Amino acid sequence: MKSIDTIVAPATPYGYSGLAIVRLSGENAMATVLQLTNRNEGSFLPRTATFSSIFTPEKYPFDDVVITFFPGPKSYTGEDIVEISSHGSPAVVEEIISSACRYGARLAEPGEFTRRAFLNGKMDLTQAESVAAVIHSHSIESSRLSHRILHGALSEKFSGIKTDLINIVSKIEFELDISEDETGAIMSQELQTQLAASQRTVDLLLGTYKQGKLLLGGAVAVITGKPNVGKSTLLNALSNSARAITGPLPGTTRDTIDVTLLMNGVPLRLVDTAGLREAGNETEKEGVLRAHKYLESADIILSVVDSEEKTFFVHPSIPVLKIFNKIDLFPKMVPDSEILYISATEEKGIDSLKNNIKETLGISASLSPEALLISNRQEYILSACAQSLKRAQSLTSGKGDLPLEIIALELRTALNAIDQILGKTTADDILDNIFGTLCVGK
Repeated sequence: MKSIDTIVAPATPYGYSGLAIVRLSGENAMATVLQLTNRNEGSFLPRTATFSSIFTPEKYPFDDVVITFFPGPKSYTGEDIVEISSHGSPAVVEEIISSACRYGARLAEPGEFTRRAFLNGKMDLTQAESVAAVIHSHSIESSRLSHRILHGALSEKFSGIKTDLINIVSKIEFELDISEDETGAIMSQELQTQLAASQRTVDLLLGTYKQGKLLLGGAVAVITGKPNVGKSTLLNALSNSARAITGPLPGTTRDTIDVTLLMNGVPLRLVDTAGLREAGNETEKEGVLRAHKYLESADIILSVVDSEEKTFFVHPSIPVLKIFNKIDLFPKMVPDSEILYISATEEKGIDSLKNNIKETLGISASLSPEALLISNRQEYILSACAQSLKRAQSLTSGKGDLPLEIIALELRTALNAIDQILGKTTADDILDNIFGTLCVGK
């Protein structure tokens, strides 16, 4: 479907720069540019950069630009697209957009270019989601993953699952509509084998969500413990920086301090919190309150002690690494296999601690295979697909004739889930949420 209106937006961030790009899309994109440049039809050849002056509606020239025309359907949106490369002055960009709107274009909404690409069949919904992932990549590994998904690696996996399910449903419907034989043990065994194979494929893909979440969203490690156990010194040692102020007096950290580092391409946000104790004043009380809030949102907790009491923080659902700091002050200590012994000031045991963090979070050098699930939406819907497959499998294990109608119903529910992931049957409010997270101009 092609939109009847033409949209315009900056495709580069606001600010002063050498160049800026303004993008138009729609059936009147080229007509708008011809008015902006005082040029005649045919002045701009497809996919050819053309130098031109650009004018206000009052015919005053205000910049020299380079214009590139991408006629639909072979364009990002599937519609005619024109990109204007101007000097990077916010005033120039604003004038181009304002003039285009005076000629009939309108300002694009966030993500509207990509939404049009989706609606025009240029990409499916998993590819559209990867556009935002590419833009917000924190590492080259996450960028590579998003790039593969944008080029269809994840879509191929979903399409493969869909093809297998269609084949199974077709066989069942043949038995229901045409075959006059009773559905016995042979049919039951065939269905069990085929459904089990599809289940394994779905479960393997579901198992990639944790990896995809790590690569794209990163993880949060919160450092906790009593005042003056060396939490800030540990943050500095892990990040190889002097991000946190350290000192001999307890309570140096009143607010949370964080720093992000990469571990095998995974962004790890280290958060240093206020020491956990009975607060002496309102400022410290607020710091302790924030520390508890961060602890509840952590992916991993680094519990630090520096005395032989070894009273570690515990959490019912978040993994906790037990860390004994300042081992240089306890030369005769008997080690405990459940505790990591370090000296943050002398940076002893830091490499071992980093390896334990990686192992606990599941971070490895081979974290980015061909395609991973990258959104809560994908994981949630594919889980529903997996449940439908499990129910279908359970119906094949009984004696007597198979309840083929019910099995077919479960498989059609699973198929509908795959279509939702790809965007074949997706509600408008879900589309609004997905595309609304993208930049204006993308």
